Amino acid sequence: GTNYNDKNCWMTFDIRGDKSNNPQPLDTTSRLNFTDAKGVKNYAFVCYINSAQMADTITATLHYGDNQTVTQDSSADAYLTGMMGKFSGVVKDLMIAIKDYGHYVQPMLSNANGWKIGELYLEMGGVNAYTEQDIENVRAASEPYAIIRDTGNSAVSSVGFALKLGSTTSILLYLNVPSSYAGNVTAYIEGSRENIAVKQSAAQYLVEINDIPAHELHKTNKLTVTAGSSFEVRVSALSYVNVMLTKSGIGQDIKEAVTALYKYWEAAMNYRNSQ
Repeated sequence: GTNYNDKNCWMTFDIRGDKSNNPQPLDTTSRLNFTDAKGVKNYAFVCYINSAQMADTITATLHYGDNQTVTQDSSADAYLTGMMGKFSGVVKDLMIAIKDYGHYVQPMLSNANGWKIGELYLEMGGVNAYTEQDIENVRAASEPYAIIRDTGNSAVSSVGFALKLGSTTSILLYLNVPSSYAGNVTAYIEGSRENIAVKQSAAQYLVEINDIPAHELHKTNKLTVTAGSSFEVRVSALSYVNVMLTKSGIGQDIKEAVTALYKYWEAAMNYRNSQ
């Protein structure tokens, strides 16, 4: 109930990080402030974490007044577990989907990066045990979001595709060209004049579409790629779900992770549509 000016009120976050008992300080975080009906200024601080950190302890330290502090430990997993019993309907469904997302994405990331759950990062608790029928249902539901990437007669020989799963999601498109190709490679999203194709090597350009929130994972990005001649790419984050569930030789950990990603998007959409 006490007002403090901006200079005297801030928060820092430490996360257990990728080594036990070794907190990793985050960069300065975003701060929102508002005045309530009683005229008291309130502050909200945002700590951005990735899916691997969802069970790790976050130590929040509020600095205020004359060098005073208040410290509290929590985690995304503990918060969701504690709050699930207080809600029902689409809110509870969203919390369950977030827990399942973290639970299934962690094995995929650990297998890809060579770390063991419980050592570098703590294990995120899940709720639902996905069956082969769940995976098949999501595969069928993801078909409308299949990526379109016919390179036509351009110098681009193929378009690779990946997702980067952080506090938000990013789409990564790899435009592969012959190393002898001396022309320009450009990529423009519909409605933008910014060329977002960045040269990585003589044989590859990277297109990155960043900061996609959960409720926009289905949003189609239409790109015009030019390398000699032009072709169109239509892609959303859910296109990756479709690719991983239709491609042969994909591991079960990846299938479960992208199924959880689709379920997370579905729950986020249901929540937003209910508001």
